[in-house]
Amino acid sequence: MYSLETPEELEKAVGYIEQERPHTNEIERLALRCLQKTQERKDLDMEYRVRLALISIHNGLHRPDLVISMFPWLLKISEENRSRFDYLQILWYYRWIIIFAKQYTSIPKSKLTELLTDFENRCREEGVGAKIVHQSKFGFYTETGELELAEKELEYYETTDFLILTGCRDCRKLFTKTHLINLGKYEEVLELLDPVLRQQVTCHLNERYGYHIAMLATMMLGRWEEAEIYAVKSSREIDLTIGMLYVASSHLIYYGITAQFSIGREVFEKQFPFVLKPVSDLPKLEFLIGAQVYFKRLQRSGRTTIQLSVPEHPELHPENEVYQVAELLNFIKKEIDRIATAFDHRNENNYYKEFVAEMARRYEQVEQPQN
Repeated sequence: MYSLETPEELEKAVGYIEQERPHTNEIERLALRCLQKTQERKDLDMEYRVRLALISIHNGLHRPDLVISMFPWLLKISEENRSRFDYLQILWYYRWIIIFAKQYTSIPKSKLTELLTDFENRCREEGVGAKIVHQSKFGFYTETGELELAEKELEYYETTDFLILTGCRDCRKLFTKTHLINLGKYEEVLELLDPVLRQQVTCHLNERYGYHIAMLATMMLGRWEEAEIYAVKSSREIDLTIGMLYVASSHLIYYGITAQFSIGREVFEKQFPFVLKPVSDLPKLEFLIGAQVYFKRLQRSGRTTIQLSVPEHPELHPENEVYQVAELLNFIKKEIDRIATAFDHRNENNYYKEFVAEMARRYEQVEQPQN
């Protein structure tokens, strides 16, 4: 425990939060204490370091609301004091703001376009190269359902030279993995992930966000033994004490289809509370899609009830923590429809309505062979 009472203790604590990985709730609490202490001391340089650490910590803990709230201060201070602070580093974090902002249905598309344009203009003014801009636009268009524009940006990305702002050399192409799995291009996504799956690339938590996709891809290809291996590996990477809704969704799908209902229940119980918190809407939608597959398979197995230790919800009416599966499915469907409709209204298309239907159809057709 750091006391933070002396400058030396504060420096030691800040050095710790800057370096420690993976991020935990305890590190976040220490960082917030450091932030308060630097503000009391009116130490701008130290406050900058703490806020820079916090934006990474919040990202690691899947708290996009806090990442977004931390960013304007960093952008303003670094822009006003370019000789003192690393403005280009803050531009790198600007990508996260665009990624997270578009995942909230409440943020108008006009505001998202404004952010994307501002990011592009800043990058061009600094001469950092267009590659990072095309990557950001690709991610933007894939999640707003404008897939033709996304493919064009991917073409631009692949033909544009690297300059200053680039990702890790071994991770540069991995950003397309979610797009490929959503399109059902299972062989392609496994080929893309091959360096991660063979543990040639082990940086930036690639295993955490690669194994669960490999689990689904191999399952959909009928390669069940491989799918089980990746399920085990992915389960070791999951931290269920933080909101890992997208990864949890994949596991709910897998455990539902393979009838591993007790394991799936544990995942649902530990992640469902995060659905009720101020998380962005897209991970919430992904989680609910996985939960729908899980509970449909549970119902198909003949189960009509399930005992769950989860926070109360006004639309659910358990008796002594025993829930009706049909009621859970009705609640999940309503939430999926609500979020998908909100996204489509914001994006002015029908992408998410069609995406939800396609995912349901796709997973409905999968059956594990009986031994």
